[in-house]
Amino acid sequence: MTAFSEKLREYMEKKNITAYDLSKSSNISVVEMYKICQGECLPENREIVEILSDILGMSPFDKKQLLESYEISCNGKMDYREKKYLLEFFQKLILKNDTERKKRIHYKEIQEPIKDSEEIIYGKQNIDKFIQILLEQEKKKQETEIYLLCQPEYEYLYQILAIYSEELQLKISHILCLKGGKDDKAKEYNLQCLLRIQPLLLCNCDYEVFYYYDNLESHFHNLNLFPYLILIGEHVLQISEDYHCAIYDQGEEARRFFMEILEDYRKKAAPMFIMKPGVNDIVDTYNTVIDEKICGVLPVKKQLIFSSMLGSVATPIEVSMEYFDLKGEAGKQARAFLQRNKDLEEGLLQTTMEYKGFFKESWVREYMETGYLTDPYFKYCKRPPLESRILVIETAIRQIQEGKIMHYMLKPDALVMPDDLYVSHYDNIQMTMLYRKNNQEWCFPLLYERSLTEAFFHFIDTLDQSSMVYDTEETLRRLKKIISEYKGTDKMKKDKKL
Repeated sequence: MTAFSEKLREYMEKKNITAYDLSKSSNISVVEMYKICQGECLPENREIVEILSDILGMSPFDKKQLLESYEISCNGKMDYREKKYLLEFFQKLILKNDTERKKRIHYKEIQEPIKDSEEIIYGKQNIDKFIQILLEQEKKKQETEIYLLCQPEYEYLYQILAIYSEELQLKISHILCLKGGKDDKAKEYNLQCLLRIQPLLLCNCDYEVFYYYDNLESHFHNLNLFPYLILIGEHVLQISEDYHCAIYDQGEEARRFFMEILEDYRKKAAPMFIMKPGVNDIVDTYNTVIDEKICGVLPVKKQLIFSSMLGSVATPIEVSMEYFDLKGEAGKQARAFLQRNKDLEEGLLQTTMEYKGFFKESWVREYMETGYLTDPYFKYCKRPPLESRILVIETAIRQIQEGKIMHYMLKPDALVMPDDLYVSHYDNIQMTMLYRKNNQEWCFPLLYERSLTEAFFHFIDTLDQSSMVYDTEETLRRLKKIISEYKGTDKMKKDKKL
């Protein structure tokens, strides 16, 4: 029996429907339907599962559970949970609206006096409120340094800090304890940590996060009854493991004492992310990658691209140069970056075993309509003519047909993610992301922690085998259909008038 067959049989018994009944209504042979019900095989795809759920008259909740059991049976429980965490991570990259974030945590402005030193605060709500009071007091300062020795389970803390990053110039240094080892529980816990600190990855603060490996139970006893430590300016909060009790202290002497504790932890911690907030940092990073990869310092076994766009690999360099409308030194730098990036892409196409890309049909159509490109220098670009846009997509089609790149179209609503997201891997060691932050042009984090980079790599590496993408043949068919639509004379004439 599989998780899917057990769940299917459960609903069949509730509805008093037999395997023979399902077979007749779904055009699946009786023999195959019996095998599916007995757990000897699985439906070929999610579409068949959805057909079966409709025949059984399932509610949306029951249908979701049946589909989850199908994914677990296909991929294994841990693979399914890993995929679920990463899908949620990508989806939350879209939730950048500050008003919505305030609504979710019932944010309200307060102003109250700060307590005396060495006060004990009881109750999680009172601790949450007190942290907000401390942040309100920091509005008088130009910059606020915050130090966290705190596990990600305290979600309110990260959400309220993300909100105040809109009003305060926050510099946050965060040390957390992750689980080491290759077992499933360690990987799952580390993925949960990544998901919970995401508000700080998206907000406008200067955020750096460090990790070390330890047994969590041992970690909780390192500071006795109050394992969590928060320093906001000269204010110190020690918080219990269940977040229901805290000791408050303040002053330079208290800060100095606890900073020594943080420094001891920092010595055994390593960066979880390196954040590159500006375009110049991105250029420098890519230049380093180009030098290392193309010059052969590091052998490239695989390079995976995950993006909602076809990728600049399909854009001829002469078309890229045609976009630019930037003068002086900035224009020179932009063109140098484009040329270097094209060198990297051509080198990788020759040396990598695999080069995968994933994109949305809606993005291709938007690009054909507007000329929009997700690129760090997009604000410096002119709108390319339709002939150039058609050339880009035709180049991508040819590269796919020749086997130079593997690009797959995502099915509609299969994967909710921002249109400006770009994720890449080099040899399953370093994972990089590129996306827009609230008030910053670009954010460019480099992820180093091994269990997390492996999770991203595995997700992208197997995405083309999942039910979330069209196969190569269907991808090409849909791209060619878009090209034929935009080669019509009416659209060409309309574009020339614009």
